[in-house]
Parts: sequence; C-alpha cells; structure tokens
Amino acid sequence: MGNELAPLFMVPQDDETREEYYINDSVVNVFFELLKKRSDKFPNAYINHYSFSSHLVTQLIEGFKSEHEVLAWLKVEKLRGVHKMLLPLCISSHWVLLYVDIKEKIFSWLDPNPSSQILSFHFEKPVKVLQCFKSFLLPKLGYSDANEWPFVVRNDIPKQKK
Repeated sequence: MGNELAPLFMVPQDDETREEYYINDSVVNVFFELLKKRSDKFPNAYINHYSFSSHLVTQLIEGFKSEHEVLAWLKVEKLRGVHKMLLPLCISSHWVLLYVDIKEKIFSWLDPNPSSQILSFHFEKPVKVLQCFKSFLLPKLGYSDANEWPFVVRNDIPKQKK
C-alpha cells in the first residue's frame, strides 16, 4: 500500500501530469471505506450511505451477464435504508463520482472539471451503470420510479488548486 499512497506525497516538478502521480483505485476505495466506517461508528453525526468500490464499474460493464449476478455481487440487503449511494469512476485517468440521493430521488454526476467533457466523450460507462441502478438495483430496494429520477451534471464542485 505504501507505493500506492506515494503519489499523494509527490509534487510534480512541472505542469505536465504524469502517470506516476495519478491516484489509483486502491487509494480511492480505501478513502470511501474510511468514510463508511466513520458513518457506521457515528450514525447520528453522518449520513447513512453506501460507497461502492470503483471495481463495480468494470463488473457492470464487462463482467456481469445477468441481473441476478449483479444483485448477488452487490449484496442488496446492505443497501436497504441508506440515504446516499456513492460510486467513484475513473474515466481516462480522471476521477468522477456518481452520487445517488435516495431521499431526493436524483442521480448526480460530480466532476470538478466539467469542461473536460469526460461525460460526453465516455458516456457509455455512466449510461450502462445508470441503467443497472434504474432497471434493477433501485427497484429491488422498492424504488420502482427510479427511471423517472433526474440525472444532473453538477458544476458547483470544488476544484483542486494547482
């Protein structure tokens, strides 16, 4: 894990973004696991949420063959009662977040750099993931109206300073 965390402590010497400075999925997934542990430990202070592993995207797009396989892998019972669902996605070395607000019944795409047009150039991944959420995951949790929930691309996301 030390080698995977190294990019967090390195500072590029020029304006070029180099691959060795990218934060990989292990770091991102551990961060979301820590958020969940904090939420579980202090349920009155933090929103009840579920963070999916970034590996879910690969499984949804390439791995699963049926609705049953998806639901078995997701362990749907763990999702009952959550208010928010978070799914980090790495698209072309750029991290974004699919945010599902169960209470407000809305899907949000959180990208600190919307001008990067990541969503428009690589739209097949989020569309396939959204379809899985709308078609069988959320209905399995009792939200049969998930196909009607709006999809919002948020542009009010803080951006990291250089």
